[in-house]
This record gives sequence, structure tokens and C-alpha cells, in this order.
Amino acid sequence: MKVKSSIQALNNLLLGGFKIGSLNLVYGKPGVGKTTMMMSVIPDFISKEGEAIVVDAEQGWSEERLRQILEKRKCARGLSYTKVYKATSMAEQHKIITKTIDEDIESNDWNPKVIIVDSMVAYYHSQLLEVPTTYLAAKARELQGKLSIEINSLLKIASSYDAVVLVTTWTKSGVSEKIGSKEKEDLLNNAKSGKPIEDIEGAFGAIGYGFIGGQHLAYMAKSIIRISSTNISNITKAVILEKALDAPTPFVSFINIGESGVQDFDEGKVFPLGEAIAALLSKE
Repeated sequence: MKVKSSIQALNNLLLGGFKIGSLNLVYGKPGVGKTTMMMSVIPDFISKEGEAIVVDAEQGWSEERLRQILEKRKCARGLSYTKVYKATSMAEQHKIITKTIDEDIESNDWNPKVIIVDSMVAYYHSQLLEVPTTYLAAKARELQGKLSIEINSLLKIASSYDAVVLVTTWTKSGVSEKIGSKEKEDLLNNAKSGKPIEDIEGAFGAIGYGFIGGQHLAYMAKSIIRISSTNISNITKAVILEKALDAPTPFVSFINIGESGVQDFDEGKVFPLGEAIAALLSKE
């Protein structure tokens, strides 16, 4: 079963909307519009029944901005149906996701229909920045283990309440590139010394997803959506579907980001990614 959003571009890309009980990942550069997209779909989940649960791990969640979007969308159920947790550290984020949310749902008799974590990797990334280069890969694996536990906790809640999980992350940074370089170096050394190579795809140079958070996040996400700026206008963004269970990829649609949140551009039409990029480049 799927839940349609008021963003036709997403509905068209996902062939009907977000799959209930699933993890959906949205990523892109800071400031591209990920948080606005998260706010824009909240009215679709709380308009009839139930609540939205938000874990704000970037300190970028604006109550006033959400109120503005709810009013523009004429959503009768207002801010009181959106429960926001402010996480100020990785430890606090972990506790909120793995313990506090579940306890609060039970004690308050909530009926969550969407759970949003914005961003899943803010503190993960900040901790990596503090680690010497030689220990980056080991620290990343340790932190990815915590993220994996959090993902499993979110999916358990989603399954119990027929909810959708939406998480945001960022495009890869210099830290991630250093980790990737170290892993490639280790693969080469293992190959030369005759040691077993565990990461076969990495050894063959396969291209992974371009976001921070590790492979488990990519494996568990049923849909992966990237938001990118375009040369059409400052407010027009490309929404690229990079992974989906039952929809063709990579395909792209376009949105505008304005006062009422995300609005469709060109009626949410969907294009093969290569075709859309070629068309935009020809206009430059």
C-alpha cells in the first residue's frame, strides 16, 4: 500500500507515492530544499488522522515555516499534530530514536503516520571530522552500526502503525572521499598480497550512491531520492529517483520551492535522467 503526497512529481516518480512501512531517503547539498520537502508532505499525513513525528538533528526545523506551509495547504490539523524532538548530539539522537519515541507513542496514545529524521547524519558527520585520517574507516563503521540500530527502530514503529519513514542526508563530503580512498588502497594492497577481498563491487570500481551514511542506509532504503539545483531558476530543483522497488530509475522530475513549500513544475512530468540533463545542457 502507498500514500500519495500533494507533490505530483513524487507520486509520478514513485508510481503512486511512498510505500507504507518503508524507509525513504532524500539527499542533496545543504540548503537545496530537503527540509522544505519534509515539511511539505506533513499535511498529507496528518490531514485525516494521526500524527507526524520529527527528529530535528540539524537545528533547522522552523515551527513558523511549518505553520506557514500548513496554512497555505489549508490543513485543518495544525502544529499540535506534529511532534518535534530536538537532538543536540549523536547520543541524544540515538536515545530519541531507539527509546523515547516508542515510549511517548505508547504513553500518549499517538498514531504516527510519518516519522521524519532531518538529518540522519549531522552528528555522524561531525564526529568523523574529529577523527585522524588513519582511523576514519574504523570510526565510520562504528557510527554506521549506531545508524543501523536507529533505522531498525524506525522501521519497527512504521510497521506497527502503517507509517512511512523519511530521512534526509547530505551529498558526500571530503571526509567520505578520504574514507573511499583509504578503502580502495586497502583493496589494492589485499589483492597484491593475496588476501581475500570482501568488497567485490569496490574492487571492480562500481559506483555507489553519493550520500553520507554508509551502505546499510542504502540497503534499507526502499526509495532513494536526490534533490539538485538546476539552471532553470533559483527556485527550481531536480528530483531524481535513484532507487525504487517498483519504479524505473534513474528518472527525474522538477519542483519549485516557494512560500507554500514544494510546488510542482511542469505538472510533475517525469523524464529519463539522461534525456533531461541533455535538454538542460543544450539551453546553456
